[in-house]
Amino acid sequence: MKTRRTFLLAALVVGGVACEDDAGPILAPTPPIAFVRYVHIVPDTSSMDWRPIDAVENSPEALNLQFRANTPYRAMGAGARRLRVFPTSTNINVTSQIVIDTTITFTANTYYTLIHIGLARSGQTPADRIWVIEDAIPATIASNQVAVRVINAGVGLGAVDVERATATAGPYTAHATNVAYGVAGTYSLVPTGALVMRANTAGTTTILAAASTAPAGAAAGGGLSAAGGSTIGGSAMTAIVVPRSVAGSAAANFTTPGIIYLVDKAP
Repeated sequence: MKTRRTFLLAALVVGGVACEDDAGPILAPTPPIAFVRYVHIVPDTSSMDWRPIDAVENSPEALNLQFRANTPYRAMGAGARRLRVFPTSTNINVTSQIVIDTTITFTANTYYTLIHIGLARSGQTPADRIWVIEDAIPATIASNQVAVRVINAGVGLGAVDVERATATAGPYTAHATNVAYGVAGTYSLVPTGALVMRANTAGTTTILAAASTAPAGAAAGGGLSAAGGSTIGGSAMTAIVVPRSVAGSAAANFTTPGIIYLVDKAP
């Protein structure tokens, strides 16, 4: 019995020392993170699957991303990352084909838009590629203004002038002029309210992309944060000029060029 009591006492002493030295839970270190979103603007091909293939954590994928569709910003591990794009299919012989295989270096705490742009069919120019845009979103936007930039991803459309209005019928005012294909413009501030944009052939009144209404957004309330949009001051948005679908291709069927909107920032 004496030996047993001595053993229990020693165990309690050791346990007490261990508790005194306990510094609490050990937290895993936070790795450096960038933020990326994917956009599919290739008008002659099917839906695509996007996958970073060099890591599991902080490697956002996109499945069945259709022509003119996009993902929201998501966390991507910073540094050099290898990304592949595949055709969406349930047929292994199709979905195993690699459309894009590229390595992109991401800087921590930086936002990026990755656009699949160009033409995918063999022999067509310009050939498809991943266009990497570092998003210089304004840090401060007044509560009665919204920041809007224009990106021309309209393969085959040439340079464009983009106009804005508060209603489809106009009147329109110039927002961005002579934006060449493959160019991302800078942000311009516009008053909050309804926003409609259209694209013309640069230097003319010939309409390429008919009037398209920007998302209005929604004010914070009911425990929900504000959703960015043209009526929500402090928001930032991107208007992308996009081509029509190539006739007879597997791209989602859009018969005319257009403008799509991405919300870059909510207040």
